[in-house]
Amino acid sequence: MAIIQDFASYSQRVQRMARTVGVDLGQAVLAGRLQHFPFSDIVFRCSRCPEHSACAIWLDAHQTGASEPPAYCRNTVLLKSLQA
Repeated sequence: MAIIQDFASYSQRVQRMARTVGVDLGQAVLAGRLQHFPFSDIVFRCSRCPEHSACAIWLDAHQTGASEPPAYCRNTVLLKSLQA
């Protein structure tokens, strides 16, 4: 059960990061823009990041949005490629 809870937690973090930088992951999936990047891979990269505390602080500090993710984000390249 812990694995499912962890996946849900990191999935929420990934979605929050995407929204913060103006990316709609759901729309990207529907548009076929994530076909080479399965959502589970994106969540896995997030879960392996050593900067969880810094990420939470960064997300709280950027509730109104940001132009790009923090440099340490393991999904930065992908998120930048999906920005409109």
